[in-house]
Amino acid sequence: MQYELNEIEARRERYPSTISFLNLLNALIAEEKDSSDRGRRFIGIFRFIYDHVFGPFPQRAYADPCEKWQLVVACLQHFHMMLSLYDIQDEDIDSVVDQSQFSAVSQTTSLQTQLPVLELLKDFMSGKTAFRNIMGILLLGVNSIINERTSKIHGQLLEKAVQLSLEIVLLVLEKDTLVSDYWRPLYQPLDVILSQDHNQIVALLEYVRYDFLPQIQRCSVKIMSILSYRLVGLVQLLLKSNAANSLVEDYAACLELRSEECQIVENSADDVGVLVMQLLIDNISRPAPNITHLLLKFDLDTPVERTILQPKFHYSCLKVILEILDKLMNPDINALLYEFGFQLLYELCLDPLTCGPTMDLLSNKKYQFFVKHLDSIGVAPLPKRNSNQQLRTSSLHQRAWLLKLLAVELHCGYTGNSNHREACQSILAHLFGWEIIKISSDRMVSDYFALQNSTEQAGTQTISKSKVLELLEIMQFRSPDASMKLPEIISNMKYDLVAEDILGDPKTSGKGGIYYYSERGDRMIDIAAFRDKLWKRFNSVYHQLSNFASDAELNDVRETIQQLLRWGWKYNKNLEEQAAQLHMLTGWSQIVEVSASKKISSLENQSEVLYQVLDACLTASASPDCSLRMAFILSQVALTCMAKLRDERFQCPGGLNSDSVSCLDIIIMKQFSNGACHSILFKLVMAILRNESSEALRRRQYALLLSYFQYCQHTLDPDIPITVLQFLLLDEQDSEDLDLQKIDRDQAELSCANFSILRKEAQSLLDLVGTLVFLLLGRNGFKVVNFDSRSLI
Repeated sequence: MQYELNEIEARRERYPSTISFLNLLNALIAEEKDSSDRGRRFIGIFRFIYDHVFGPFPQRAYADPCEKWQLVVACLQHFHMMLSLYDIQDEDIDSVVDQSQFSAVSQTTSLQTQLPVLELLKDFMSGKTAFRNIMGILLLGVNSIINERTSKIHGQLLEKAVQLSLEIVLLVLEKDTLVSDYWRPLYQPLDVILSQDHNQIVALLEYVRYDFLPQIQRCSVKIMSILSYRLVGLVQLLLKSNAANSLVEDYAACLELRSEECQIVENSADDVGVLVMQLLIDNISRPAPNITHLLLKFDLDTPVERTILQPKFHYSCLKVILEILDKLMNPDINALLYEFGFQLLYELCLDPLTCGPTMDLLSNKKYQFFVKHLDSIGVAPLPKRNSNQQLRTSSLHQRAWLLKLLAVELHCGYTGNSNHREACQSILAHLFGWEIIKISSDRMVSDYFALQNSTEQAGTQTISKSKVLELLEIMQFRSPDASMKLPEIISNMKYDLVAEDILGDPKTSGKGGIYYYSERGDRMIDIAAFRDKLWKRFNSVYHQLSNFASDAELNDVRETIQQLLRWGWKYNKNLEEQAAQLHMLTGWSQIVEVSASKKISSLENQSEVLYQVLDACLTASASPDCSLRMAFILSQVALTCMAKLRDERFQCPGGLNSDSVSCLDIIIMKQFSNGACHSILFKLVMAILRNESSEALRRRQYALLLSYFQYCQHTLDPDIPITVLQFLLLDEQDSEDLDLQKIDRDQAELSCANFSILRKEAQSLLDLVGTLVFLLLGRNGFKVVNFDSRSLI
């Protein structure tokens, strides 16, 4: 073939035999299953393609330009297979180092010691033939490729060559760091080689503009993600090259086009919209100015934190994201865009440089961002698991990021300008369903409260359920099973140990293993890798498939693998939903605790609000559908609410420095009715006695129980005679005498009922308390426990 190519076809400027030969070789190599020699047996083919076909292709003459690009595509497909099929190992690093120490030996290295994947890496990391030719293709520029795609007969082939070239560059970028530290100074990481000519970097990144083929856009975005991490001065490079403004618009157009698609992308790793979102999120915390600042149109001429964002006047990714979240079109297709859009805004509000401009923008009266999305997404019905579990999972994550975003605004907003204060008041009003007091503007009464007021005026006192309780109800469903326990039908078979070994092997994590981390950070089973591992293990344990005892046994193996793959798919879906449920509950707990700790004092009837949340948390944590992790989070929220109620109960009515507080004000401080208190205690006991518990959960539940008993304490000292109290209150009673004895009786009834509930529902808890006291106080403490248990409690 070397003779055919150089002596016959080159003179005719026609290359049909070489094209057919390369396509045949690529098809045969693609079907190879044995990768034990890591491509060493293909080195002769590789050298022929590298030295005689691809190396001199720019200098050859072609009668038909289509044949030129057919040759190029065949060569690039071969290089792509060599890089994607075979990985780097430690022995490769050592062998290259040894050869680099003896230049004479390295020059005469036999073909038998070479590996195609290493030869390609060395070529790119030293800027040699393959690298130069591939960059020559890409440096034609995205605009030229767009023109030739529609105007030239070879346009489709050129497009394919660009796609393969970008994928090869990406594969090298994924592998070069594994060896670059060992191969220096002879070989450098690819980003260093690219930096020698800034036009090369700009050309790679500008292919995000190529919207005819999503694969090309994906590669360009992934390359941008890698280079933004490796090149500290990437933004300055783009600004200096006058490519920054066009890139901002290109990325915005790419994201907008993706949001208007009508077809679901099955693999989120191939979703160009998700890749752009992840690029923006990953770069937020990197040194300023970074790619996120550039693509979101932060002002790079001044300190980033002083930017005044104006997305309505600047076309950028920020403008597109806000429009996507505003319209909420095609939820089935754009669910991940909504989810990562909320996450991006949340991360921007956390970053010290971008928090000010972002929060100022979102709290602007023109957007009404917080309250609008609390209504449109927060309390919307959750999709059914049976119909669309993937959408259900994403919907939970969307609400989680929204709630965490609201918590950040509540935490920081009151210290800002009037827009922030009004936004916080509006959030509290919509969350808890009570009217705000001490409002600076008459405009701050929402339609929600107007509806409540009209209901009350009609003669009913019914108040609709607050959104904070609706949000909790949305999360109250039994978590799907995400345990690693194999299904019973498989565990009863003789192959269960093989599957358990694969799933439990620590070496199966990471690259080349069966586990991978999703874009959300969940540790998932790679179904394709799991399948390959299962077949490989079965073949090694039971020799070759041809040696199976019978067709029945072979079919048994196939059926077992199919069931394991179905189980793995279901495990992934359940794990994602379980993580999403916990994520939303975490966001809900943050917004409730921030509100209870700092902001809820601006609400009317704050005690009733806290009581409702406390009651709902205890009810949910005692439910059999509540998982251990959920119960832990709910108990923490309940503890915060109970502590706030306790502090409010014993807080001086007029403040610490008030001279207008009387003894009567202190004695008649508000407390919930005995029935309400007993309801809380009963539900708390049920939560403590739940089947599944842990030491950390019990600590919080016992702290909550202690806080409850402190709340129920009498405000009057029993050692002070009633006659003395009546004398002190003579001047403070307006008309009827204050019945101190009734107050004392009510308090005694509350204490007795508390003890009765514990004795009836949680005798084991009383026994535990008694045992602990006995151990602490010795034998004399037994009398205390035996005769004065109520005082002890």
